[in-house]
Amino acid sequence: MKKMTGKRAETGTRVFRAVYSALTILFAVTIAAGLTFLWNALSAYEKSDPEIPIKALTEEFEKDKRPLLESLGAKLNEFEDESVVEAYFDKLSQGEITYVRNGKKSSEDRVVYGIKADGGTIAEAEVLKTKRSLGYGFYEYELGKITFGEIPTHQYSVTAPDSARVFCNGIMIPREYVKEEEEAYPESQHFRGYLKNPPRSLTYTIDGFIGEAEFTAYDQEGNELLLNDGAFSLFQKEDPELSKLALDFSLAYSKYVVNDGYLSSVSEYLAPDMPFYTEQIGRAHV
Repeated sequence: MKKMTGKRAETGTRVFRAVYSALTILFAVTIAAGLTFLWNALSAYEKSDPEIPIKALTEEFEKDKRPLLESLGAKLNEFEDESVVEAYFDKLSQGEITYVRNGKKSSEDRVVYGIKADGGTIAEAEVLKTKRSLGYGFYEYELGKITFGEIPTHQYSVTAPDSARVFCNGIMIPREYVKEEEEAYPESQHFRGYLKNPPRSLTYTIDGFIGEAEFTAYDQEGNELLLNDGAFSLFQKEDPELSKLALDFSLAYSKYVVNDGYLSSVSEYLAPDMPFYTEQIGRAHV
């Protein structure tokens, strides 16, 4: 009896080992199959990324920008010539080409990207979802239509007295570019119509610059005016004290003219031997 028990125990051990080995192999195969499935699914997902075609395109542009430059349009305004286009291309060839997704125009089947250079969008490219399946519910994307735009442009404005001749890049600016007009000196409002042509400031605004704009201005005698913070001044050399004196006199005289002030407030600015002083005294006694 003891010998039979030993044989049964030995047989049971062999069966257990065989079952255990089979389960272990099955488990290992299942894990391997699962990992293979996940790996293949992840690989299909990565290959279905719509950025792959657009990234390849921008890398091609980085290697050779000539096709990109030849496709860009340029509309010059009357103050620039072809040299600014050449300068822009030289600058662009040194810069980086990037892309950004346009969420408003994009969908699952059509993804739109803006191709950017020199801080502006110079082209628009679409990436389309194809019917080529990668498995696991994923599909390939391919590059679609590329629409090249114009070279990014800038707008510049400058303000100058209405009596001045204003130039941009050496070319006189016509009055058709005046977008704003206002009184040069707010104090002139006190004259209430006594001035037929009060001094005015004109703001010139010009669009479509590819390069930089250089402004110059001259008074009626041909003296070059000073440019400060986008505005030209008639003063050859700024004198704050003299400016304040002139404005104070202007205000006092304006009030006197409209009977809102006294001659005494004006005469302190005038010397007795000045013809203007005698004129005003005579006017005050009339």
